[in-house]
Amino acid sequence: MKFKKKSGFLKRLVSGTMALAMLLTLAACGDSNQPGANTGNPAASDPASQASDPAVENTGSGSERTTGGSLTLVTSMFNGFFQPKSQTTAMETCWPALESLGYQTDINEPWQPNLAESWDIDYDALTVTLHLKQGITFHNGDPFNADDVVFTLEAPNNYGTQSNIGSPVSVEKVDDYTVVVTYGEFSLNYESWLLPRFMYSKETFDEKGEDWMMNNIMGTGPYKMTEFVPDDHLSYERYDGYWGEPGYVDTYTWRFMQDPTAQVAAFMNGEIGRVAPMNASPVELLRNNGFEPVVAPPITGQQQYIVPITLDPSAPLSNQAVRQAIYQYGVDWDALAQTLGGDMYYHTDAYALTGNPYYTEDLEFTNGADYEKAKQMLADAGYPDGFKTEIYYGTGGQASGSEAIATYVQAELSKIGVTLECVPVDGTVMNAEYWSGKTAKTGMIISGLFFTPIQPLRLNQSNGPTGTQAAVTTWSDETKEIFNKINSAKTQEEQNQLMRDYVTRVVKEESIYWPVYNSATYEFYQDWCHYSDKARIGNAGFDAREIWVDAH
Repeated sequence: MKFKKKSGFLKRLVSGTMALAMLLTLAACGDSNQPGANTGNPAASDPASQASDPAVENTGSGSERTTGGSLTLVTSMFNGFFQPKSQTTAMETCWPALESLGYQTDINEPWQPNLAESWDIDYDALTVTLHLKQGITFHNGDPFNADDVVFTLEAPNNYGTQSNIGSPVSVEKVDDYTVVVTYGEFSLNYESWLLPRFMYSKETFDEKGEDWMMNNIMGTGPYKMTEFVPDDHLSYERYDGYWGEPGYVDTYTWRFMQDPTAQVAAFMNGEIGRVAPMNASPVELLRNNGFEPVVAPPITGQQQYIVPITLDPSAPLSNQAVRQAIYQYGVDWDALAQTLGGDMYYHTDAYALTGNPYYTEDLEFTNGADYEKAKQMLADAGYPDGFKTEIYYGTGGQASGSEAIATYVQAELSKIGVTLECVPVDGTVMNAEYWSGKTAKTGMIISGLFFTPIQPLRLNQSNGPTGTQAAVTTWSDETKEIFNKINSAKTQEEQNQLMRDYVTRVVKEESIYWPVYNSATYEFYQDWCHYSDKARIGNAGFDAREIWVDAH
């Protein structure tokens, strides 16, 4: 078997979630590092067996929780808090102050109410009726009501990002505590689109304006913002007027720190409560200094992947047999993952994490490299002497690490006669030109993607015939047909099977998408920082009320 069985706590949480935005899994004492999966690969042991279960390691001595104290967290980005486009920054750093309509900790369990008391879905009428809780106020005393929900849900329409909530046809107030959202077509994802959205104050926006809200938070949560210094820190204190159960920690402070090395140093100095390194070197450094990691449950995750550009029908990579030869036999993907990330990285032939609803081990088909077979397949396809092409990788920001992938793949493909030129491209230019098909007409592109159990959303926006990849990929009619069926599936079971068919076709048969590796998130905690197994909320970050600290 390619993947080992997950521990009980991780198994309960592995599939519970989506990432309408990146970086939801901050866990109890999180930073901006992306969460990953906890399963291993043949070349490296299961990360879950290498580190401790966070439900065990971070509950402190027994079940007693201490009230008071302060907790400092670390983040690598402050981009403003009013995020009508995607709410990404809000979901990363603002969960203590902002709240969602509902939340879900396990995809097999029903959604739980939060700011919404309940909701009714009429699949025939394509409507979701939201019934809001009454008596809730924002931190300035303004009541939370239907006006705030309509304002928040309509905001994406003004920024061209309405697909993040399924592109509703209308959002209408029925009364002060009832909102009806109407869609133009059937979907299984109404709840996943609407319930995780953080709610913002319309009255505050009307009074203060967007510029003010880009640097201030007005929420309904258990903590309120006290100070924000751009590129330095963000502070919260417990809000005594909170409508629900209060938190334990008195104050939170997020420190802005882009340099991963500085983050690790601050943790080792005891300045912050938790750190999650993104590669193997700092993990080993921390281990060597006596810190043992826990594996963050894969509530969301990032996969690095390569897309062959197939726009030019005369180019070698436009030949399906060539792509199959390279992906299936020309690169040892498991060894690549282990070499670049140790036991933090693992390869899977499926899209995204192994915890996705559609995943089965039947989707795994690669098993190391077979260079001789790859060379024979290339010869049979008309390239007995191989060929030359390019591999493009982004530089800066989230593209960090792409160069290592390019270099590794370059070395591997040299063994089968394929010569790669590694071409660095500024990340902004990559998105604007290369992924649009305006610049590169041949070669391969390296990228990374944050995944979500909202399967059609992922394909529509990124890796389907209508997404980002569409501009550099030639799609078969068969693949397009499966894609269209996924969007119109009437049950989760039907959609899961169609996703399996789609992945098999796109990765194995047509080989127009090459998964490279997924990254597990190793979290290191101070011995005085604790959280319960209820702290992680898959669709809205973490529950600040489930965190506590010892005196230190």
